[in-house]
Amino acid sequence: MLNHRWDYEDSLLYQQERQAQAEKVRLAKLASQNRRQQSRFAWVQQVWRQLSRWRLTFRTQNRQLPAKHKQAYN
Repeated sequence: MLNHRWDYEDSLLYQQERQAQAEKVRLAKLASQNRRQQSRFAWVQQVWRQLSRWRLTFRTQNRQLPAKHKQAYN
């Protein structure tokens, strides 16, 4: 009886270890995929950041004072 229970626990441990290993492999694959995608789209991100930076500077430089007739309604 005891041996049987130990075998059962061993098999459970074995299953858990295999699941953990499978999870590690899955995470490693995901990580490499993410790295590939990041390197692929890094230039897009850089261009987007640069564009938004220019947009911000453009906005702040061209900020207009409210027109006279609009101030009358406030």
